Amino acid sequence: MHPMHSGQSTIFAALLFVFTTAQFNVATPMIPNLRDVGETVNILAGRELLLEGQLYRGGTINKLFSKDELPPVATIVNLRKGPDQRFEDVDSIHIPATDTLDNYLTHNHRIQAWINHVLEAICITEKWPILIHCTSGKDRTGVVIATILASLGFDRDTIREEYVESEGIRDESHIEIALDGILSADSYIYDTAVTEALRERLLYDQRRCGSM
Repeated sequence: MHPMHSGQSTIFAALLFVFTTAQFNVATPMIPNLRDVGETVNILAGRELLLEGQLYRGGTINKLFSKDELPPVATIVNLRKGPDQRFEDVDSIHIPATDTLDNYLTHNHRIQAWINHVLEAICITEKWPILIHCTSGKDRTGVVIATILASLGFDRDTIREEYVESEGIRDESHIEIALDGILSADSYIYDTAVTEALRERLLYDQRRCGSM
């Protein structure tokens, strides 16, 4: 058998890497649209505005094989109708969105009540970091994250930019509709203690609030 030439060896190694990587990706499905909201916003802004490693967003976790495939979270908030699989030492909060209304219609009192329920729940828990998720990690999750960012003082452009980081966004105007409904986050969120808790938990420097 003739030894491989260096060029052939390089090609073989590259093909082996691709094949192995493909097998790995099939065997270990990832959470759709998973990201650290703090890290994303800081990259978009070019400076530290949010604490990183505290608030994650994404899609379904029901295709994971083990807890090791989760980000390092202590609580998972499920916005889907169906239940999540459970993981040891990770709390689960289930607050499904209504199926009868478009969740971007934030001016609707039922959608407002649902969003407030979610925000109150994450402020009550002492177990952080948190992952908020739905099925694809862009619509229901996108509306909740947009409300959180609005409550922290971020402007529409930053919220929109964070929103479109998700794959599968078909119409950016949807988040504009949601933001029109939210108007002022301070009045949209029922309890000012919730807003204060979110700012205390997530802002890198509270003195920057309102200047973002």
